Amino acid sequence: MSNGSAFTLDEWLDFGRRHNIDDLRIYDFLTGTIDQVAIDQRLAEIDEIDSRPNPGGFSKKGWEGEQNRLKGAAFEALGGLVLQTVRPFRLWNNVHTTTNEIDWLIELGPLAQHLLVMRDWGTHCICECKVGNQVVNVGWIGKLNTLMQTSGVSVGLLLSKKGIGAKGRASSARVQLQLLAAMTPSRVIICINLEEMRTALASRGFLQLIGRRFIELKIGAGPLKAIA
Repeated sequence: MSNGSAFTLDEWLDFGRRHNIDDLRIYDFLTGTIDQVAIDQRLAEIDEIDSRPNPGGFSKKGWEGEQNRLKGAAFEALGGLVLQTVRPFRLWNNVHTTTNEIDWLIELGPLAQHLLVMRDWGTHCICECKVGNQVVNVGWIGKLNTLMQTSGVSVGLLLSKKGIGAKGRASSARVQLQLLAAMTPSRVIICINLEEMRTALASRGFLQLIGRRFIELKIGAGPLKAIA
């Protein structure tokens, strides 16, 4: 405790960690600067690539593949900008292992210990980015689960344009996510779509969204809504 009557920020964070306190001020402190200009540029780039006409030299299918490649690179860069808003995260892009390539390798720094939901995540987690127009499916989840196994992580983030969806095979994807979260050892795959990213960044709530999704998966619940 400082000599004055008020806590310093460091003292408050230490008090919160020792007494298992989550507070909006802690979330705000752990949310870094958001480069909205750079984020808007990446979003505009993705939209522009989507509407870009075939310049010639590509078949229809070949041009679709090239567009997907360009959009994928832009979306991956966008994912990095979003992840950078989480102060406990330290990032490495396109990490090659002996068997795979990881879009984003995330080291969990000491600040992660101030968040109850992250204390058991270990030293690192990974993030994969998917910009395709299809919703998250069991194939994507299975591949990320394998990547998590070979990377020695218990938590993976899956940032995608469409998210899981609400119809058709979405229920199978949700069941698979719940089963992976419930198994021993647990592997939690947190899925966040583009619209959710936009909304969370606007309110400086991306870190809270990650925590909420983690809890939803651990108990097998749908999206949680806080009582005002």
